[in-house]
This record gives sequence, C-alpha cells and structure tokens, in this order.
Amino acid sequence: MEDHYATLRVRASASAEEIERAYRRLARTNHPDLLRQASPETQRRAEEVLKRVNRAHRVLGDRERRRDYDRRRRGVVPPAAASPPGDTPQRPPTVAPRPVVERTTHWGSGGPIDIEWEVPPPRAPRPATDLFSLGRLLRYAAAIIIFAALLAIIWQPGLGRQPATTPTAPIVATATAQPTPAVPAGSSP
Repeated sequence: MEDHYATLRVRASASAEEIERAYRRLARTNHPDLLRQASPETQRRAEEVLKRVNRAHRVLGDRERRRDYDRRRRGVVPPAAASPPGDTPQRPPTVAPRPVVERTTHWGSGGPIDIEWEVPPPRAPRPATDLFSLGRLLRYAAAIIIFAALLAIIWQPGLGRQPATTPTAPIVATATAQPTPAVPAGSSP
C-alpha cells in the first residue's frame, strides 16, 4: 500500500489545510511545465513524482477517502465488510475512484495549479452577450445621436470670441500739392 502521507511529506495527523499546502508546494515544484529548462530525465522523474502527489492528494484531500484510507492503513476493516465468524475473511472493499467531471488550471504565485473537480463548482448563469443584437445596436445608435446633438447645442466655437484684428498703422492725412490746371495765357480768371 502506498503511503500517501509520506508522498505529501506530512504527518498522519495533519489538518486539511496542511495537506493542501503540501500538495500545492509539491505540485509547483514538480510540474513539467515549470521544468522546461531541465534535462529530459529530470522532467520524467518530476512527472512521476507529480502523478504520485496527485494520487495522494486525491485520497487525502477528500474527507471520506482519507477516513477509509486511515482505516485500511491501521488494518481496521469497516464493520460492513467484516465477515461472520468461521467464514473466510474477505478483502475490504476498495474505494473506486470517483470520475473527474471537470479539470481546471489556475495560476498562482508559484505557477499553475491543476484542480480536478468531482462536482463542478457552482457558477452564476452567464448573461446574454450578443454584441450585435438589433436592440443593442439601436440603443448604441440612439446614444451616439443624442451625444452629437448635445455637443452641437453646447459647444459653439464662434460664440464668445472677438474677431481677430491685425494692428495697422494709423492713417495720417498729408497735404499734397495737386497740379493746377494750366490756364492759357491771356485769359483771366
């Protein structure tokens, strides 16, 4: 029988939080994606360790599986599996692995954490997100038209400004001699 406590490097009396912390630490340390620069042999060994760590966490991370594992580890057979006296002893029932419903990967501070969900987590229903629905397009068009109308009313660039004037030199009247018409000689004025 594989010793899951030794695999996760925790005591048999460890709390669920300690088991979870140990699992995450070992999963980050031995995850093949984080060991891309390592040699192929090191990656293969890390992958084997990660498989053992996942198996140990699958058993110790679930309260019922951990209780059954502890009973089998101590050699105590559950009462339902005990045989009547004089009968040949039967093997204790094995705990069938529960099917994985969903598998997700989350990124933590130390790298990816793979989680296998037996029961998917509850999720809120997603709202309709059709960006190109007719109602949504009409609302957007109305908002744009109203914004343009308000902008045209409020912002009038010609109001409040004085026309730009260029400084000109003052006009000075000067007396100029006008040519006098020539008077023929002998005529009087």
